[in-house]
Amino acid sequence: MKQLPASNGQNVQVNLKIFDIVAPFDFDLTAKVFSRGDGQIQTYSGGEYSRVLRIGDKLLLASIRSMGTFDQPKLLVNLRSDGEISRGG
Repeated sequence: MKQLPASNGQNVQVNLKIFDIVAPFDFDLTAKVFSRGDGQIQTYSGGEYSRVLRIGDKLLLASIRSMGTFDQPKLLVNLRSDGEISRGG
């Protein structure tokens, strides 16, 4: 987990993790299906699916990008928050 400065001067918590996914997996198709709806909550653009999540009283921005192939899929998941990201909430 890293802390990076945000444009508003506050630190942003960043948590990156790579997941191996069971093949076959078409990230592009999956992201297009799940990105339908309110564009302020979820989008798919430039190969990255992003969604705002509310966890308790915190908002997180989850971004997912494919790092693999259809036959050897891997997903890079990035969680960002202006507060602490922890397993205990």
